[in-house]
Amino acid sequence: MRKDSAYVWSLPRHHVITWTQLAPLWFGTFSQQNTILSLSLNSSAPANPLPTLLIGAFIAQVDSSIVLASSKEIASSFHALSDASWLITSYVLAQCATQALYGKLSDIFGRKVVLVFAYSVFTLGGIGNAYWKVLLGQAISGVGGAGMIALVAVIIADILPVREIATWRSYVNVIATLGRSCGGPIGGWLVDTIGWRWCFLGQCPYAALAVALVLWKLPGSTGKDSAEGAGGEQSMRSKASRVDLWGVITLPSMLAALFVSLDRGGKLYAWYYTLPIALLALVLAAAFYYVEKVVAEEPILPMELLAKRDVAIPYAIVAFQTGAQFIASTIVTRICGF
Repeated sequence: MRKDSAYVWSLPRHHVITWTQLAPLWFGTFSQQNTILSLSLNSSAPANPLPTLLIGAFIAQVDSSIVLASSKEIASSFHALSDASWLITSYVLAQCATQALYGKLSDIFGRKVVLVFAYSVFTLGGIGNAYWKVLLGQAISGVGGAGMIALVAVIIADILPVREIATWRSYVNVIATLGRSCGGPIGGWLVDTIGWRWCFLGQCPYAALAVALVLWKLPGSTGKDSAEGAGGEQSMRSKASRVDLWGVITLPSMLAALFVSLDRGGKLYAWYYTLPIALLALVLAAAFYYVEKVVAEEPILPMELLAKRDVAIPYAIVAFQTGAQFIASTIVTRICGF
């Protein structure tokens, strides 16, 4: 059991927390027979914050699938049906470009600060009176959604003993799957009834509630972030100096160039017009590898991780799963004619 955590959990080895216990878990009212929660700080420490994090995971997954279901209607209202895919691409691109940054940034500035930032940014993204503004709002939401998803896993690893991490990760996976499943029907219903703008506006109250719950329940430090100086011992300038700035610049730029070249090539322009953008993506990828391997003292994505089988295989599974989701939705859309 980890002694450096803000929370120390004592659970029977084969104990399983059922869904009927999630409401008591929310407020930290555990029965002695089921779960014993020992707070290593003091008796006035906040209750279990983990169910609170599930709200963010749910909202972030709902956003991606709800826009997937309503993208053609949104694009058609701006006479930009040919660019409907960019509603999804802008969100996913921003999410992919920034998700790797949150782990190291939360090590430096603290989990709570960075998580509140992610929720706040997600809430800011929304609708606009022009199509490019809607795309920009989707990109902003993607930046926030990346943190809402990534930091859940980080915080779970911080405050739980190793033997309980898989249990809570299963809860996160169930909630994420539920969010992806509910987004499509909800988006279709909103488009047919009160309008597609409520696909974005309807998420704001829940995101604001999630921010309030995080501020209330999540402790200021959760293990590793306090150990690395996020607890206030360092000045803001010294913390900012630890950020891998070149990595922050090269990784999103590389992904943006790659996605733009793949999306534009063969559709709006001939492939040889987008070849320079693809070559730029390769140059930026090489620059990112060099920065992370040689230059950065605290890299945002250590290259050694990618060589480990335990890391590479799960990422490959997620990549194929996500790709299959978008391919299946495209096929169904074309078959059904909507």
